[in-house]
Amino acid sequence: MKTTIDLDDKLFKRAKAIAAKRGVSFRALVTEALMRIAAEAPSVSNEPSWMRCFGAFKDSKDETAQIQTTIDADFSRVDVEDWK
Repeated sequence: MKTTIDLDDKLFKRAKAIAAKRGVSFRALVTEALMRIAAEAPSVSNEPSWMRCFGAFKDSKDETAQIQTTIDADFSRVDVEDWK
């Protein structure tokens, strides 16, 4: 995939120099850097978003499922028109 990014001139020149010193393309250098960052990042979780905020009930899947069911049921009844 192609994309366009804006980089600071000094950062770009330094990265190009590093790539040249390593004997790789700028693209390969950027790809390697992004792969390292992605490998270090926490994996995407299947937990409900509220659980990531509050961390509640991590050891109790049944309670978590019950809470999520309640949340889903309540939010399924929300009418957008009520908030205007």
